Amino acid sequence: MMAFGVMIVITFFMTPILVDGLGDDRYGIWVFVESIIKYLALFDLGITAAVVKYVAKFNAKQDKDEINRVYSSSIAIFSALGLLVGLTTAVYVLWGSLPKSIDSELAFDARTMIALLGLNLAVGLPLSVYSSVVSAIELYWVKNIVRVVMLIFRSLVFLWILSMGWGIVAIGISITVFSLLHHLTLMAIAHYTIPSLKFSFASINSSTFREVGNYSIWSFIAAISSRVSFQTDAIVIGFCIDPGSVTYFAIAARMVEYSKSFVRSATLVMTPRFSVLDSLQKHEEIRRLLIFGTRISFWVTCFISQGLIFLGPDFIGIWMGERFKVISSPVLIILSLPLFLFLAHSVSARVLFGIGKVRPLACAAALCAALNLGLSLALVQRWGIEGVAVGTAIPSFLQALLVAYIVCKATDVSKWELFKKAYATPCCGAALAAVVWFYLLAYLPLDSYLGIFCAGMIGLSLNLAVALLLDREFFQQVKSKINTVSLQNR
Repeated sequence: MMAFGVMIVITFFMTPILVDGLGDDRYGIWVFVESIIKYLALFDLGITAAVVKYVAKFNAKQDKDEINRVYSSSIAIFSALGLLVGLTTAVYVLWGSLPKSIDSELAFDARTMIALLGLNLAVGLPLSVYSSVVSAIELYWVKNIVRVVMLIFRSLVFLWILSMGWGIVAIGISITVFSLLHHLTLMAIAHYTIPSLKFSFASINSSTFREVGNYSIWSFIAAISSRVSFQTDAIVIGFCIDPGSVTYFAIAARMVEYSKSFVRSATLVMTPRFSVLDSLQKHEEIRRLLIFGTRISFWVTCFISQGLIFLGPDFIGIWMGERFKVISSPVLIILSLPLFLFLAHSVSARVLFGIGKVRPLACAAALCAALNLGLSLALVQRWGIEGVAVGTAIPSFLQALLVAYIVCKATDVSKWELFKKAYATPCCGAALAAVVWFYLLAYLPLDSYLGIFCAGMIGLSLNLAVALLLDREFFQQVKSKINTVSLQNR
């Protein structure tokens, strides 16, 4: 959560500076290249998720030999995949085609960025095992500190680069350097925390490959489906319209993506916890945490969706200028509409990853990803970037419903019980708060950051007041959880 907060603050200050310093087209190329590289990141094949699950499982059982088998096998696989990523990047840089809208002057920058970020990924794949090991032993606070330090220093380097007039290529070099430093730091932490962690060819065996592979293949399908659903938009716009339009879409899409990251950063820590509970056969505790966590997520995500829809357009206008408000705001509103339901099931995804029921989740994600790509391609020519947003929003809503059905079946929680205990009260309460908040906004000035902040605090207060009024049991459970954690830490 700390790292996410710092990232938001840095993004808030850095985005206008980067857009102004690089220009709409070059910033759009950066987003375009990042979208391509995120597809190359799928060479991960879902193995990092498998490392988190199995290291958490075997660490709970104090089985050091099994931990080393998973670790050694993952390093071996990722080293081979890193080489493949490097070769793929080289082939694309030398012979791959770029969108026709990218002229010859920008083409060099685009290919250089692809080469740098592809190299970054190729080296980072085997090193990413250490990040998964640190996550598996639930040292998220350590990862947060490392990430915060790297974000701050990287942003300072970005400012220096822009002041020197060195442009997008120098930005790509700095991204690569700081990514390597990040991975090496986590490697040192993993070895310090688990001194018995040791790579050995003798620890690599077919049974470990099968165990990790059976889990990771479905994690891979889920990951590639997520990329198609939320990262293909920039590529579709870049090929079908122009790089400048990618920038306008990205401003809105990143606000939504950061909202997703906020919820994910809060729920991601639950994956190893659910894995431990599953290994100890504590299924009733899993069901209880599912309902409790989903209800928290629903209250939070309803407020986030309201804030993006009610305040987002004015915020973009103050932050990036009136031009961005006019073009980016419709995209923001469209993408925010299904967000409350989609993010509420972040806990459900953690449950399914933790207990190893990834296959149905992956199938649902793949179905929605195909629908997303098809709708985006069909609507981009008719409605432009708004059409791409619609093509993303509809599958997001459908995927949320499918995940709810899947997690109920996997955990033996009835759909009525999940609706009654996790959705009903927050849904009614959030609707009431939204109506009052929308009415009050007509009387509030939204032409400054202070005005946006005050309006946001009013909305937050309304949502908290309604939650306290309608859901006292929820607050009692939260208080009980806090007291339990406090006693454990004494």
